[in-house]
Amino acid sequence: MDYRSSDAASPELLRQLIALQKRELRHARFVSVIAAVVLALLLCAALLLAPRVLNLLSHAERALQDIDVLAADASALVGSVTGTATEAERLVDSANALLADNTQAVADALEKVNSVDFQRLNTAIDDFAAAVEPLAKLGRLFG
Repeated sequence: MDYRSSDAASPELLRQLIALQKRELRHARFVSVIAAVVLALLLCAALLLAPRVLNLLSHAERALQDIDVLAADASALVGSVTGTATEAERLVDSANALLADNTQAVADALEKVNSVDFQRLNTAIDDFAAAVEPLAKLGRLFG
């Protein structure tokens, strides 16, 4: 290839190259400006959001600490409820034993009451009253 034969086209080719490079330069500047704007927006967003994010993280940390305290309290409460349930079970067992003892005593007493012959008791009371009546009359005479 001989470059000397195209000397006349050289200035035209140089103008085209310069125009192309100017367009590429404008595009590069435009992309640089857009990138700078995006970077500035991201930086502003980060600066605006960073305190909020730090505040949110602080609240989250406090919430986690509160949850730990609540979990410890709940664990202690479960232990207390377990102890109370054990005591209640012991109390129910004692009440059942007392009821069983008293049930037998009441059954024995009812059996004794049922074994009383009320007809004979009434007759004995009447006979006693008849026997005591003359003594009562005698006592009234002296009293």
